[in-house]
Amino acid sequence: MDVEKDIAITDPLTADQWHLYNIGQNPYGVTEEPVRGVDLNVIPA
Repeated sequence: MDVEKDIAITDPLTADQWHLYNIGQNPYGVTEEPVRGVDLNVIPA
């Protein structure tokens, strides 16, 4: 039996959680150039 669940992201700080999945965003208004891909690589898990 296949069970699919849609997970809604409702955390207002999701954009600041760059350490989980870094797409080159600047958290908390950091003005330095972001480095895409430097994260914990948890998406495959």
